[in-house]
This record gives sequence, C-alpha cells and structure tokens, in this order.
Amino acid sequence: METPVAVACVLIKSTVPVLRLYFEGQEDLKTDFRMSREAMNVLMRNLEVPKRHGWELELEVLILIYWLAHGASYSVVSRVFGMPKTSVLRAVHKIADLLLAIQK
Repeated sequence: METPVAVACVLIKSTVPVLRLYFEGQEDLKTDFRMSREAMNVLMRNLEVPKRHGWELELEVLILIYWLAHGASYSVVSRVFGMPKTSVLRAVHKIADLLLAIQK
C-alpha cells in the first residue's frame, strides 16, 4: 500500500502546471526555474541521496530552485506547488543544506 506522501506526490505532479512542465514536458525550464533542463538534470544527479522519508528529492529541488528563481515568499511558492507552507520551508532548507555540503 502506498504511503500518503507518495500518493500526494503523484497528485501534485499531475495537477500542478509547473510540475507537469518538468515531469511530463520537454519544454525549456528557464521561464519558471531560470535553468535549462540540462542544468537541472546535472543538479539532480549531483544531489542524489539514499532513499529517505518525506517528499521526493526532485520535488524538493524544484521547490528550492523556483523559490530562488523568483525571490518569492514561502506562501507564494506554497500556492504555486499546491503544498503546505511548512513543507515548502522544510524543502528549501533541506536542499540548500545539501547544496552547501557539496560545496565543502
């Protein structure tokens, strides 16, 4: 049986336009994420971590990149992704910490 988080991820991916662009589309991501699809793929490969609980890594990375690209508040990003504001805040901080760890 799938976990509630896994079910939520599937629903979010299929109903949120900015996520459909990433997961289903072949269009360039620069308009929404200020990164090319190729650059996003490189970033995703470099951030691979062992399976963990919570939201999918790709979703959390997209949240951080969108937040950085638009200089938007957690509330705005929460509405764009259809997620609770606390989930957006945690994703931003978690992925930012992973990026900083790569830099060291």
